[in-house]
Amino acid sequence: MQAQYLIIFAVLGWGIGSLFNKVANDNMHPIMVSATATVVFIILLGLTFAFYKFDYKVNSTGIIAATVGGLCMCLASMAYFYALRGGHA
Repeated sequence: MQAQYLIIFAVLGWGIGSLFNKVANDNMHPIMVSATATVVFIILLGLTFAFYKFDYKVNSTGIIAATVGGLCMCLASMAYFYALRGGHA
């Protein structure tokens, strides 16, 4: 698939996901929204490992970079979920 289509798909997914995150934040605490999103991510990741064959090779630089990136994205997501509530918990 060409990169342009993947980018369009990503942008649409982020936009639609943001709408659903706003609805979720109106009904749940932002930390629960983040926890629910994490559980869904883990399930999808497990399915990816089960059905998609790829090179599982890892190294320390990749692990460190992925860990720092994951922490930054997690904190950004939580800040975003709080912002959807107008900054109130």
